Amino acid sequence: MTNMNENMMNQSTPSLYKLHFPLLPEVKSVSAQKQFTIFIQGSLVPSISLNPVDIPFMGREIPMEGGGIEFGSWSTSFIIDEEWQSYLLIYNWMMSINNGYNKFGRMDHDYMSEGILTIMNNYEKPIIEFKFKDIWPTSLGEIELDYQEDANHIIANVEFAYNYFVKI
Repeated sequence: MTNMNENMMNQSTPSLYKLHFPLLPEVKSVSAQKQFTIFIQGSLVPSISLNPVDIPFMGREIPMEGGGIEFGSWSTSFIIDEEWQSYLLIYNWMMSINNGYNKFGRMDHDYMSEGILTIMNNYEKPIIEFKFKDIWPTSLGEIELDYQEDANHIIANVEFAYNYFVKI
């Protein structure tokens, strides 16, 4: 008879997620940083959906694939480090996207990057990674600053737009 514990899978831990940007767009106030990693507090892997197209056939309509694929928006919460670099980097990234001074000479995709979401097991070993193509922040949420004895981290929410994501 096999032991029940032998068949149990090692579960993912909610605190072992990170988002890595291998190369960020040029952000003037943080230009020394070419890559960046933030630690995720909570997130959902975005939804994907196929859009069926109804094809008429023998007096009825049959749903068939043919309408393309849609990727849902991605919201995540991350831990702000003690120097607030994680927050400031996203803030400055957003401010550089909205920079009205040099938009005319910029290519459309210059503000986009690539993001890699890594999900790790209890031993901090990566178990799955998703690569987000042409990712950029669209919203940086408010931050609650509240002193509590049991509060360990300051958390911020960010929403990203992206073209698509793949498992790597």
